[in-house]
Amino acid sequence: MKTIHVEVITPEKMIIQADVESVTVPAINGELCILPGHAHLIAQLQPGELKLKNGQDITSYAVSGGFLEVHPKKIEIYAESADLTAELSAERARQLKETANLDLQQGKNLASSQLALNRALAQLKVLRRVRQTSKRR
Repeated sequence: MKTIHVEVITPEKMIIQADVESVTVPAINGELCILPGHAHLIAQLQPGELKLKNGQDITSYAVSGGFLEVHPKKIEIYAESADLTAELSAERARQLKETANLDLQQGKNLASSQLALNRALAQLKVLRRVRQTSKRR
């Protein structure tokens, strides 16, 4: 099976570098599935789920926005945050959301509070999707 190299990068660190069969991203105009050999593309990301697929294995991340650039042999994803779905906690995400909302209402650290709120909302969105998918099985 053909693969494409993907890099997921946040302001803090390189999250993952891997060769995968497909990448699904939450683009601003809808979900995009990118396969090896895809045409050059630049797209803005919205909060949601990033999926990296290799065979039957899917690694999922909650991303809070950013953008991606697709090259013929490489995908670069620059995300505000990217949290491994398997490590997410609904309780922690709700607490993060509450704290960020409170800070925004009080005018504290507006930029970082907005980023924290976006991150919490992305995590909660992905956790809801995972919960709904597992209920169907």
